[in-house]
Amino acid sequence: MAANLDLKRNIGTGARVERSAFNTDGYVAFTTLDSANIDTGNAPVGRPTDASTAYSYEVRLYLKVTKAPTNQVTNIRFWRTPVNPATGLFLYVGTAVASATPIITQSTKATRNSTAYASYDTSLLWSNKTLTAIGHISHSLIMQARLNSAVAIQEFANEELVSHYSFDES
Repeated sequence: MAANLDLKRNIGTGARVERSAFNTDGYVAFTTLDSANIDTGNAPVGRPTDASTAYSYEVRLYLKVTKAPTNQVTNIRFWRTPVNPATGLFLYVGTAVASATPIITQSTKATRNSTAYASYDTSLLWSNKTLTAIGHISHSLIMQARLNSAVAIQEFANEELVSHYSFDES
C-alpha cells in the first residue's frame, strides 16, 4: 500500500505548533512573522539599505505519515532549481533532528546555499529516519531566505523558488 505524507511546518516557541506548510496562497511563505497562516504580502522580507543582510524566519518543514506504507519510508531527499531567482536573493537550507524555536537572525542550521542541491544526484539528505506508521514524522528541513543590498527587488514576497523532495518506500 502506498504511503501518504503531508508536508507540515512547525512554528512558535520550541516549534511545537504544527501547521500545514502552505499559506492561503498555496506556497511555503518566507516572511518576517513566525506563522504559516499568512499571505506573503503581509510580512515580506525587505531589502536592506546598507551592506547588511535581511533574513526571513526559519521555515522548519517535516513530513508526517497520514497513511502507513506497506513496510517503510526512508531516504528523504531535497533539491531545487540550480539558480537563485534574483541577484542578492538566496535560499539557505539545512537539517535538524530536534525541534527548536524558529529564528529571524542568521540561522545556525540553514547554512548551505540551496543551489548546491540542483538535482536528485546532488540532493541533500533531509532525513534518514525510518517512517513506518501513521503519525511518524521525519527530521526537519530548515530553510531561510536571505536578501542583501544587491537584490533588485524591494522586498521578498512572491518570488518563486521551485523545490523538490523524494523518498524511498518499500
